[in-house]
Amino acid sequence: MNRKQGALLTLTMLALLVSIINGAFDIVYNMQRTFEASVVNDYGESLKIKVVADSGRPPLLGYLGQKLYKSWWLAWRVGTTPKSTVNIGVTITPTATNVVNLKVTYYIKAKCGASQYKPLSGNQISASSGSPLTYSTGSMSIDSHLTDLGVSTTQDQTVDYYVYCKVEGDGAISGEHLVAEIQETKFDTITFDYGGTVTDTFELTPSVTVQLGYDKDGDQYPKEDKDYEMTTSKNTLGIGTDYSYAHEHKIGAVEFNIGAVLPSDATILSNTQFKYYVYDEWGSTVLPYIRSLPNRPSQQSASTAFDMVETNYLHQLGQFPDDENGWYTVDLGTQGKTDLQNKLSSGWFCLGFYASRGTTSAGTSFYTTYAGYEAKLIFDAEYTDWSLSWSWLNLPLSIVSLPVGQQFLAIVFMILAFAVWVAAREKARNSPLRRRKK
Repeated sequence: MNRKQGALLTLTMLALLVSIINGAFDIVYNMQRTFEASVVNDYGESLKIKVVADSGRPPLLGYLGQKLYKSWWLAWRVGTTPKSTVNIGVTITPTATNVVNLKVTYYIKAKCGASQYKPLSGNQISASSGSPLTYSTGSMSIDSHLTDLGVSTTQDQTVDYYVYCKVEGDGAISGEHLVAEIQETKFDTITFDYGGTVTDTFELTPSVTVQLGYDKDGDQYPKEDKDYEMTTSKNTLGIGTDYSYAHEHKIGAVEFNIGAVLPSDATILSNTQFKYYVYDEWGSTVLPYIRSLPNRPSQQSASTAFDMVETNYLHQLGQFPDDENGWYTVDLGTQGKTDLQNKLSSGWFCLGFYASRGTTSAGTSFYTTYAGYEAKLIFDAEYTDWSLSWSWLNLPLSIVSLPVGQQFLAIVFMILAFAVWVAAREKARNSPLRRRKK
């Protein structure tokens, strides 16, 4: 077996293992929420009921994927805004032989400590043999669900879910009244995590740096004749003008992906600071201004982005304090804090850097080069931190505590052991020592 075949076999075995484990756990879970009851008499009259209860929990792979990528889909809440819903349901399928007038009574009960309520229930519902009856709460916020349960919505809650169902009917031959009943049985336990308030200091580096400018031979040109350029792949940004040989003006911008680290309803607690490093400078000292921007420059045309930094910015937040080589930190003040807060909803906060002498005199040329990707946006924020709202397993060791769970786990390990044996056998068959013996 060559190296490529070995790698392919390993990947195949891993994919098979993941698929088997996912299927086994999901099947076990489905079995834990599927219940049956039946009754039969001496007249050949029989009544059977099958119930599938659903608390709305995701499949195992879906849970693991969201846990891995920190998805917010299953969060109970972030701040005071509900971010998720629950949808509790049940499917009831009665089957009858020589039994008429079928009636179904059922309920789903949610219980947390001494508090309990029935989000779903029905009494003496007419039914037909073989026709499923499906009921659902529909999508409802977790806050509403816990409020109906009568428990606090400002702390973690663990809720047990129970199902009860009864189907009854009259024997068409005997006239006997038959009843098949599933006693109240717990089918799931879910922990809803409220989360807690966290204060943290963030130091974000730019996700995008934007070099903007125009370059045109000659001293004076109408604005519409200038050749605008935009570059978003530079590690350093230049800010300045050069009239020695050409009419040139360069400005810069940085874009911070704040949505990657903060929810939209976080609270910015401190003034925002901008930290940067000056690599090089020459010419007359003209210190660039720092400006908050309404949009992402990289998503605009070069001329529109240039105009945004030059004239269509939101606010002027500060100015570079010096142009000597080294690190500098500029406090962007309360306006910077406000602008950052207002941009949480869009997920991006952008700063532009502008400086110009406003003259064509060669003696007033200047240039400052600073590190774009090494710059930092520094601020304190308060937000709600939480783990995912679902504990995938019903209870600790609940799967292996069931005989069916033990059987499935045994199958999984048997298949895994067989796969390992096949791989080892193939490796031994193709070993250099074995080939020499032949």
